[in-house]
Parts: sequence; structure tokens; C-alpha cells
Amino acid sequence: MRKAILLLTFLMHTLLSSAQSIQKQVPTDNPLKTKLDSLVDQSVAPFMKSSSRVGLSIGIIKDGKPYHYNYGSTQKDKSELPTGNTVYELASITKTFGSTLLAKAVLDKKAGLNDDIRKYLKEAYPNLNYNGTPLSLIHI
Repeated sequence: MRKAILLLTFLMHTLLSSAQSIQKQVPTDNPLKTKLDSLVDQSVAPFMKSSSRVGLSIGIIKDGKPYHYNYGSTQKDKSELPTGNTVYELASITKTFGSTLLAKAVLDKKAGLNDDIRKYLKEAYPNLNYNGTPLSLIHI
């Protein structure tokens, strides 16, 4: 009888644990077929554990090939998986990201810090100067 109770307790604990882990799983389009897929999933798991996290999209270029991974949802009370076209509000991180891209362009000789910003804009903006000096990339 004691063995039966222990076995029943063990089975109940196992069932409850697996039910809880199923509930905690985050929706994703990660196919989990390659080492990269697994590495991304392992990296995302701790981040998405926080209840304040809603959704996450990751883009990686490896050996010239793009990889996209989406996790969670587009809104807190919605079950819509983000996509590569989901718009995120990035706030101040965009300054860091933009600066990094600019630094890469300068190192690759695709842009110069003293270049007139209007060189990279599709339309003419004659007012992008200060006292006759053009606004340059270094200013932004």
C-alpha cells in the first residue's frame, strides 16, 4: 500500500510538472533542427521567462545566409506570433544600433563621418545646415 501511494505521488508530481512546463512554453517559429536553432532557443529561454516579456524577434546572418526567429506574441493579451515585419518600439537602443551601423559603414569606406547628411537622403533638404555649414554624419 505504501509503495502504491509513493508511486501515485510520483506520477501526480510528474504529470503536474509536465503540465506546468507545457504552459510555460513560449510560442515560436524556431524549427529546432540545427545547432544554431538550439543555441538561439537556449539564449532566448531565460529572457522570455520574465512575465514582463511579450515578444522577441531575432535576425542572424551566418555565412551570408539570413536566419529569422520569432518568440512570444505581438501584444500582451494576444496570441499572435511576431514576424520579420513586426514593428517594435526600440526607444534609445536605436541610437546605439544606428551608431554601430554608421561605424561599420565608415570602416567599410561606404560613408565618411564628415559627409553631408543630404548625400544619403532621397530628397533635397536645403535647410539641413547651420550657418551655411551642412549637417554631417558626425553631428548625428
